[in-house]
Amino acid sequence: MGYQFVHLESFARKPDAKGRGTSFIFAEASRKPEASLHVENPAPPVVVYGVGMEAVQEIHDTAAAEATIAVKGGHVRKVAKDKKTLHTVVASYPATMAEIRDDPAKRKEAEQWERRTISWLRSQYGDDLKSVIRHEDEEYFHIHAYVVPLDEPGMSALKHHPGVTAKRTIMESGKEAEDKRLSQRGLTPRTNRQCENGRTAIIRRSLSRVD
Repeated sequence: MGYQFVHLESFARKPDAKGRGTSFIFAEASRKPEASLHVENPAPPVVVYGVGMEAVQEIHDTAAAEATIAVKGGHVRKVAKDKKTLHTVVASYPATMAEIRDDPAKRKEAEQWERRTISWLRSQYGDDLKSVIRHEDEEYFHIHAYVVPLDEPGMSALKHHPGVTAKRTIMESGKEAEDKRLSQRGLTPRTNRQCENGRTAIIRRSLSRVD
């Protein structure tokens, strides 16, 4: 088997620099003409998990319109349209649609890969995974997954961005390590903050005497 390809990307309701907002993403998935110029002969998607595109868009748009986020001062405001509220995954199988159509064995292998990939998507995204579709009108066999983070504060799709989650894990680990180090020295983070300026002043005075 050749290399498999997986691409993750999140989108906001407001279009990005390439004109891609959630409305465009749903239109492209549904194969609406205005969003399918890259496909020679557009064909409706095949739903292989969850609900269809119209239902996913309704779930997303309704939730995004009602989503709120807490801000400073104890206030609550609606989520801005430039906040990413939809997460997508594209997974491509290393065989062309022509090969799969002509070879029953390759079709069976591709369908097994599809089932395993859906299982992986479910393990990654849980109930946030609303739909998985297959496009059969492009060169390679591939599927698209649509993830709507309904339970995440502000519907932030960055919850599912590997880079963001890795950064959060590292920062939390670093904070825990620092708290442990301070505790071993008999200091709490609060005490450390209170004493920080004092320690700096002592160091400066010491340097002055050396000079």
